[in-house]
Amino acid sequence: MHKQILILTILCLNFSIRSTVAEFDIVNHGKAQASIIIPDQKSWAAAEAAQELNYHIQKATGVKLPVLQESKAALDKTNIYIGDTKAAAKAGINISELMPNELVVKSSKGMLFLAGKEGEFKSNGTPVIPFERLRGSLWATYEFLQRYMKVKWLWPGDTGEVVPQMESISIPDTIFIDQKAPLLSARWGDNDMRRVKNPTLAQRSFI
Repeated sequence: MHKQILILTILCLNFSIRSTVAEFDIVNHGKAQASIIIPDQKSWAAAEAAQELNYHIQKATGVKLPVLQESKAALDKTNIYIGDTKAAAKAGINISELMPNELVVKSSKGMLFLAGKEGEFKSNGTPVIPFERLRGSLWATYEFLQRYMKVKWLWPGDTGEVVPQMESISIPDTIFIDQKAPLLSARWGDNDMRRVKNPTLAQRSFI
């Protein structure tokens, strides 16, 4: 009897803890509740990540989120910040301290941050480190899609995409993932990339 009461108490406590975890909506019943924010400075990785995120959100819900530069973002709205933004810095994400391709996925106070080390160029346009290896923000976006939207890429092309359909997308306000650079900078070589409809698929983690 005491054992049964103890088990029941633990279950109730567990339910209570889960029910009090704060969440915020990206999409709610087919309506956009957030904007995607990219840095004011040009960033190939951030722009590509924003495109990929929006593509999968739209495929899952039918809703396309607005994409804005940071200087045009409404600070009182739910925002998804991609890349090296001022908001990310204020949230404690120091891009300069990250390793190449290291990614950070963080949510706080109704904001989502998808950031990572990206390409760095010398004045003559030559990459300090090979550019194809610096896609931190893009890797962060794929990490979010896989973990929180259950997206999978089984093979290149539309038929290999598994994007669960959903009416709403809600995420916890307590996410923090800091993951080092992946072992491979791409899953497919240059020859394979040319055969893929969307070259960005070459950076996805096929399983």
